[in-house]
Amino acid sequence: MKLHCGWFWINMAAIFGLHEKGLDFEFVFVDWVAGESKTKTFLSSLNPFGQVPVIEDGDLKLFESKAITRYLAEQYKDVGTNLLPNDPKERAIVSMWMEVDSNQFLPVASTIIKELTIKPYQGLATDSRKQREAIRGSRHLRVSFRRISILSRRKLHFS
Repeated sequence: MKLHCGWFWINMAAIFGLHEKGLDFEFVFVDWVAGESKTKTFLSSLNPFGQVPVIEDGDLKLFESKAITRYLAEQYKDVGTNLLPNDPKERAIVSMWMEVDSNQFLPVASTIIKELTIKPYQGLATDSRKQREAIRGSRHLRVSFRRISILSRRKLHFS
């Protein structure tokens, strides 16, 4: 199994999934900041959107971290940590948090990381308006997460 991934945060779900399952894999570093994920070979053989992470498991090539995590959870259900609960209600709660990550957290985090880390690394000008909007969005997320944690103070039991 191979995991093609790049800098830190964007690949963490796939890395954590592989680690929790205790699976052996080859780590293939892709410097997407330098454009390695936009090469003709990468686009035609791994991910037509030019993004990481990508996992290769036998003849399967799969991209998008949540799809990778779900695949690992189901394909390797009897190996390592159970990543998805069997109970439909508990599984729905896990799915809800995966959606919150995709739709609420990642847009804000992506903007902050791009403006404060990636653009300076690439020598590009940053956009202070986008930075301010993202920081405002992160404050909104903190309040929302506090409210949600009060509403869902139960522990999930993965069996």
